This record gives sequence, C-alpha cells and structure tokens, in this order.
Amino acid sequence: MEKYTEQNDFSIRNIVSGIFRQKQIVIIVAPVIIIVVFLVLLIQTPVFEASVKMHIVGQSQVTSEFYYDIGARGLHRTQMAIVKSNPVIKRAVLALKLDKRPLDYEKKFCHPIKNFLIEYKTKKLTEKLNLLTPEEQRQFFINFAMKFLKENITTDLIPGTDLFEIRISDYSPENAVAIANVVSRSYVIFDLQQQLAELTQKYGLQHPSVRQLRDNIYTMTEKLSGEQLSELEAYGTAKVKIIEQAFSNNQAMGKSKMLVFLAAIFGAMAAGIGLAFAYDMFLDQTFKSPNEIVKYTGLPLLGSIPVKKNKDKMLLDIDAFNPNKSEQKYSDFFDDLSDQLLIYMKVNQQKTILITSAFPKGGATITSANISLCLSHKMGIRTLLVDANFRNPMIHKLFNIPEGAGLANMLEEGKLIEYHAIHDSNNETVKDIAQDNYNDSSSEKTLSNNISSRIEKIKLSEIIYQVDSKLNILQAGKASMSPLTLLNDSKLDALLKVLKADYDAVIIDTTNLKNYKDPGLLSSHVDGIALIVNDGREKRQIVMNSISYIRQKKGNPIGFILNRRRFPIPGFIYKWI
Repeated sequence: MEKYTEQNDFSIRNIVSGIFRQKQIVIIVAPVIIIVVFLVLLIQTPVFEASVKMHIVGQSQVTSEFYYDIGARGLHRTQMAIVKSNPVIKRAVLALKLDKRPLDYEKKFCHPIKNFLIEYKTKKLTEKLNLLTPEEQRQFFINFAMKFLKENITTDLIPGTDLFEIRISDYSPENAVAIANVVSRSYVIFDLQQQLAELTQKYGLQHPSVRQLRDNIYTMTEKLSGEQLSELEAYGTAKVKIIEQAFSNNQAMGKSKMLVFLAAIFGAMAAGIGLAFAYDMFLDQTFKSPNEIVKYTGLPLLGSIPVKKNKDKMLLDIDAFNPNKSEQKYSDFFDDLSDQLLIYMKVNQQKTILITSAFPKGGATITSANISLCLSHKMGIRTLLVDANFRNPMIHKLFNIPEGAGLANMLEEGKLIEYHAIHDSNNETVKDIAQDNYNDSSSEKTLSNNISSRIEKIKLSEIIYQVDSKLNILQAGKASMSPLTLLNDSKLDALLKVLKADYDAVIIDTTNLKNYKDPGLLSSHVDGIALIVNDGREKRQIVMNSISYIRQKKGNPIGFILNRRRFPIPGFIYKWI
C-alpha cells in the first residue's frame, strides 16, 4: 500500500478541533498545575527584607595602599565579599545569638501544612546532633546559623553611585532589621580592625591613633545590637560608612500571592491547551476524521456513526413513533450509512457484505444489526443477518432470541444432514426432487447438486430465525470444530450461494482482525468487506496493515465506517471558525 508523508493541517478549525478532542489533557494538566502552584504558595513562608546603605570612603585616618589600583567597581566587589566573610558573619551570629535559635525557627511563621516537613527535617538533624559532643554541638549550631545567614544576605551596587546595599531577608521584619544593622556594624568593625592592624605595625601600640581605634572598636563591639543608633555613632570612623541604617517596609518579598495564583491559572490553561494541541497534531497516530482515513487508506467513506449516549439500548428503535432528538440523530446516521451501502450493492450487483473491525470491541456486531434493521424495515430489502462470530456470538442476545443451532452447525454437519435428508422416506420434498429428475437426461452429478442445494434450503428453514417478513437471522451456533477449519470449508461457498438466491442483502458479522484470522478467511467468500474504524482509537498503521491483510486473502474492501465519531467542537463555536 502506498505510504503517505505526514502533513499536518494547521487550519484554525483543525487546531481548535484537536484541542477539544484532547480536552482531557487540559482537564488533567491545568488543575494539576493550579493545585501544585496553590500548595507551593500555601507552604511558602513569607520572607521580609531589610537593607542598609553603605559607602566606601577609601581614606580616613590612614591611607590604605591595599585599595590602590583596584578601581571603584573592583573595590565595591571586594567590600561586598568581605560582608559575607566568616569573621563578619560569625560576629553577627554571636551578637544576635542566632546560634541559639531553635532548629524549627521557621515553624513560628509558616503555614500549618508545612509543619510536618519542618518537623521531619528537625528530627533528622536532632538525631545527628545526639551523636555529637556538647562542644561539637555548639560548633554545629554556630555553623548552621552562619550558613543560614549567608544564604539570606545579598549585596548590590546602587547604579550611578558609590554606594552599595546590604540586604537581609528573614521570616520576621523586625528580625530582618536587627540582623541588617548588626551585619553592617560588624562589617564596619572588621574594617576598623584592618586599620588597627596597619596602624599598629606602622606606629606601635601606644600611638594616639592606635589607641583611638581600639576604643572605637571596643565601643562599637559593646553596642553591637540590632537597635537603632544615632547618626554619628552609625557613621563611625571606618573607611566604610553606614549611610542609612536598616529599615523594612513590612511587606513580604516577591509578588502578591493572589497575582501569582491568577497568573498560574492562565499559565496552566495555556500549558494544558498547548500540550493538547501538540499531542493531537504530532503524537496521536489514530484516525480522527473521515478525510484522514480516505487519505491514508484510499478507501471511500461508507458512513459514520456517532457515539451513542444511551448504552442500554444499542439497537435502533424502528417502531418508535416519536423518537427523542438523540435517538433520531443516531438513527439518521444509520439511515445514511445503509443507503450508501445499498447503492453500492445495487451498482456492483453484490449481496454478501462482511462487517468487521480492526480492533476488539470495534462495534461490528451492533453496526451489523442496525444496518440489517435499516435495510429491512426502512428500505424494504429482504435481509439476512448472519452471525459468523464463532468466538463470541452476540446477535441472538441483541435480538433477545433463544440460542440455537446456526452457521457453525451447518458447516460442521453438512454431509450428515444431506445423508439423512436423502434417506428420509418421509421427506416428500426430497422425494419430489428425485422423481422430477429421474427421467431427466442430465447426469447424476447434476441431480446430486440440485438435491444438495434443495436440502440446504430445507435445513436452513429450520435454523434461520424469522424476525419478521423482511429480516431473518442465522445464528452462529455451536460446533466442536475449530472456527478456522469451518471457515476454510468449501461448503461455505455453496451455502452463501443459496443465501444470495433467497435474500437481497446478506450482512455478516464476524470477529476483529487484530486478534483473529476469521475475517481474512471469510473475506474471499463474500462480495465485499466494510471495515469499521473507531474515531481516535485505531492506529493508522494497524488499520492499513489490516486492509493489506484482507487484500492478501483475495478480499474486496469496499470502504470504511467511522464508528463512535466525535464532533469535538461545540456547535456555537464551530459556526464561527
């Protein structure tokens, strides 16, 4: 079979149709994203920020050769790195007693949902601490607090100025202010200590400048707390100056949770729609429209059948005087399908049509039964519905008739039936046939064939169930032989000839092509095969392989029936695109 190159149609209607067809992706993906974002926002503990503005003078009581030739930007970057250095951070931690904070400090500020996670982490850390000595535990808490503080410090240059900011984040705005003040002052003390070391080496311990620096360091160390200081005390004598002490606007960092959540809703919908579109266009390899099937298989569309909502009543209600809208729509589709099939049969002078599906549960039995009802009751065609599904016969259940002998029995017991019929002295019909042909000059073979044909008719009249004057049913029956053996029997051709002589249309239901070889064996005995393809279910390649298999078996695929056809775009949208 010719292979077609994949070409997606990106028309607006096809795009919208694909999105609606894969709406379950949107229904799943969008809520999942929204729920995840909601939970993340819910357990996200609010964080507040406080900032201190710093200025590097670069020269005060002593000119430091260390800062020469670095440049303004390099100087600021150096100082910002010093802010996060261990001496500065450790002094701030000890001054504020951050090492005394409980391991579950965040628990005081977070949402209750997050408590179990914090408790779990705390439990794990506590188990490790219990293995340490008291001194090791003390050092662990100091290191833990220093790590936490470093992770919550950011430093940035203020564009167009010689200033930079030290920003501290914490779960409490008051604590953020206190930490920012202490870190900035600890940074100033560190700078004074560097100056003290330089001056001591240059002038000795008793030099007035050295003594003054020691006093300044002692004073600042004694007052190292998060409290606000006077401008003069905050400004200090170091080369780095606190231009503006810490403050906080008491507003949590980041965007408003409500705005983030609203953005997440729109983003989730966009993501769901995008995934639905991508899946439908590029990943879904099933047939989704009649045009696709015609394009890939080269077979015409005989008709389509929509999804039936009423699962309890699959057969058409032919006698309904005023069917509801849903039933009428369902019936109209079968009317069109049966009409197309009848036209084909008349034009091509064909009577035996095999209905099969590419996949299990493809709907062949229901389709065969309803086509038979339409042909017989609405079009007045004398129709025989044959159940050739020996694996799982269902026709008798659909029509609520007693299960009995059928096609399998005819094929398996054909010779025995013929023998009993010929030797039955009470069978006047057979005797008449024999008498009529006794003086005929025809050969014994011709007589035998005539008798055999008449005997089959006699036996069929006993097996075929008459629904009414227009519709008869030949059940599958039961036999001990393998279905493959029965369908390979030459008697099947003879039987079908008899049926074609008595009926205007013979609709045969059989198994699916994927699991069984029965349709392939039957295909060479019938006039045509109508293949059922379910919308959005069957893979293209498997359907094309099924058609190739039928042709390989000398079958005649006359077209396809698109079953469970979906019309994904709502009518009020469809008419606008």
